[in-house]
Amino acid sequence: MATDSAPRGGAFTRLPCPIPGVDIVRADTARAFSRHIHDEFGIGLIDRGAQKSASGRGIVEAGPGDLITVNPGEVGLSRFQFLRAFTRATGLPPHAYLVQRRLQRARRLIGLGTPLAEAAAASGFCDQSHLTRHFVRCFGIPPGVYAAALR
Repeated sequence: MATDSAPRGGAFTRLPCPIPGVDIVRADTARAFSRHIHDEFGIGLIDRGAQKSASGRGIVEAGPGDLITVNPGEVGLSRFQFLRAFTRATGLPPHAYLVQRRLQRARRLIGLGTPLAEAAAASGFCDQSHLTRHFVRCFGIPPGVYAAALR
């Protein structure tokens, strides 16, 4: 694969990886990276030098012989920053958004004639009573009454 020269005399060499979506990199570096994100999972081995990186896990420092991993889910936000950004973008906090999406799916499945217990499980509710509790809270009627009205 290609070898990219890094500033300050370092080099990053991509190695072949049999797993799609995962990069393997050998690094000879003395770099410090600011907070950043990754598009793919990755595994790196520091041959010589050292690396310091700001990630979603905090400051990561690696030296010769250390393996480092990268995760596309590390966005460098605190959980509170993430919650505020998610709420701004969707209008709901993450759990409320998830419950609403589950209710929409359950309602769609019930409309297709799926039995209530199956619709609950397929929508991510732990059981039919869990679906019923949220369904009544959101739509004002139990899912059985909703299903009967559609027949």
